[in-house]
Amino acid sequence: MNLAFSISGARSARDALAWAMEAERLGVSELWLTEDYCERGSISLLGAILASTSSMVVGVGVINPWTRHPMLIAMELATLIELAPGRVVLGLGASNRRWMEDELGISYTRPLRVLREATEIIRRALSGGVFNYEGEIFHIQGGLEFEPPAVVPIVLGVKNPQAMKLAREVADGVLLPVLAAPAYVHSVRSQIRPDQRLMSYVVFWPEQSGRSERQQLRHLIAEYLGAQGDQATTRAAGIDPDKMQAFRAGWLDGRQRDDLVDDDLVDKLVVAGTPEECAAAFARFQHAQLDTLVVRDDGVSSPATLISAVSRSWAMLGE
Repeated sequence: MNLAFSISGARSARDALAWAMEAERLGVSELWLTEDYCERGSISLLGAILASTSSMVVGVGVINPWTRHPMLIAMELATLIELAPGRVVLGLGASNRRWMEDELGISYTRPLRVLREATEIIRRALSGGVFNYEGEIFHIQGGLEFEPPAVVPIVLGVKNPQAMKLAREVADGVLLPVLAAPAYVHSVRSQIRPDQRLMSYVVFWPEQSGRSERQQLRHLIAEYLGAQGDQATTRAAGIDPDKMQAFRAGWLDGRQRDDLVDDDLVDKLVVAGTPEECAAAFARFQHAQLDTLVVRDDGVSSPATLISAVSRSWAMLGE
């Protein structure tokens, strides 16, 4: 299992760039940029990081073909790999109805078909030359006006079984969301091809000195569970659907159900506790056959602090 880190769009662009440069100096070889609406744009930041670092692989995960047309995505990626061949990975996802329709006013229909066609178009455009694409959603006649220097690996940020089937057919890998428990990781591994890379964002929360910090973790988990609701990821973790409905209702009412987050739920969903407990949690993801564990950016910790804490527990995996 490999280790990577993420940078949240909640950080300022200058802070994120400084974080990335320091992370590379400290030995981080892979970094992922999240993009939640309406935080900082990941494509702009990706270009700045590639130009300011020398060897780090940087993934953008995930963006969607609703707010960015597939040909626009191909244009951006082709430009970025001119700057840094072999250092870019695309994470593509279907987004969600709340962001697209409720917040942005974009019609959200047939998301898996849109995602399939977008993936096919981006691959074809990055292969170079003029092409015709007649899909059910997109119709393309043309191509990039310059020759892309290389193709880009495409991983899909998906969760449900139908989307996983799509990923098996068209993607180079799968990027799972925060709170994908090892039990769910293991189930996904059996659904995708052996040659596909399986990655997941993971919350890392080392032991803190006070009860308030532990409460912050419970609040974070309650917020994520409330936002996503009952689905394949939570059922694989053994979370009762009725409990998930309570998380969801609390989130919709603006009152997170922190009281429902017990120690067992924490152990199932995140890497938390003492260095030894964190190492044991890392081992559970390793045994679930996760290829790359992407440590979630808490938006506060410095690279030195976070990387040092992770590395201490990570080193125990081999002991």
